Amino acid sequence: MKISAVITCYESKKTIGLTLTSLYGQTRQPDEIIVTDDGSTPETCDFVRGLLATIDRHSSIETIFMTHERSSPYRLNTIRNKGIQKAGGDLILLLDGDILLPREFLSGHEQVHQSILKMGTRALVSCVRKNISKSGIIEEGRKSEWGQELDRELSSSPWTELELEPEQTLSQCSFFKDDWERVGQFDTDFDGHWGFDEIEFAYRMKNAGVRLTCHGLVYHIDEGPGAGSRDHSHNNKLYLRKISVG
Repeated sequence: MKISAVITCYESKKTIGLTLTSLYGQTRQPDEIIVTDDGSTPETCDFVRGLLATIDRHSSIETIFMTHERSSPYRLNTIRNKGIQKAGGDLILLLDGDILLPREFLSGHEQVHQSILKMGTRALVSCVRKNISKSGIIEEGRKSEWGQELDRELSSSPWTELELEPEQTLSQCSFFKDDWERVGQFDTDFDGHWGFDEIEFAYRMKNAGVRLTCHGLVYHIDEGPGAGSRDHSHNNKLYLRKISVG
């Protein structure tokens, strides 16, 4: 299968080089890397283009860079959809621009998908996330407020059988592009606020017959609060309203 890695980012000059390096260093490299940017400065965009040009020169990986004029804050699901729509792969690996992947991560996800395909079904494969602090220390066992919300929502919902790990994340996951199209893509109603958009997407995938599972871990380079509000209340209410009519 052809795998497209879709990286979402905004002003991630400090971290995206590490993300791209960890992708380039995979034992099973992606066939394509798409960076979809949420309207960063021209300086940052040129920096990312330069990194992708280096990958182009030294590998067979196809690279694409996409950005847009920033008219409103934090359009994560809009840029996710744009990047995935552009992807030529069968399987999408979705990443943020501040993530480090162990060398076997992509091969592990591919093997999980191949195994589940043999059972006659499809999967959305999430992973476990650990934070790396500014001092370089990996924070073991810490569960963030968002991680607690994720655990609470998934573990209390009848539509999933997931046994959640600490800091399980759906922000970094893999799935088939045609399943993403079939369920209606990521919901842009969640843009501008924080959280619950990936859970709502997983809810629709599960209802469409896609199996939810978890494999592997990633390392998040913790740079502090990102774009958008960290208040989950708006998107929590939106999520609950959407699943009540879904």
